[in-house]
Amino acid sequence: MSALRQALADYLAMCRALGYQLVRSEKLLAQFLTYLEAQGEDYLTTKTALD
Repeated sequence: MSALRQALADYLAMCRALGYQLVRSEKLLAQFLTYLEAQGEDYLTTKTALD
């Protein structure tokens, strides 16, 4: 599991512990991470987010 995927899993776990369901958000964030991985990115940058 990449560092970004682990960070997403940690984020989702924290939000769910606070009572949020995040069904759609989880799907969209996972798709965004797939895009980042396809671009060869190890970190989220402003440039990549804007692209």
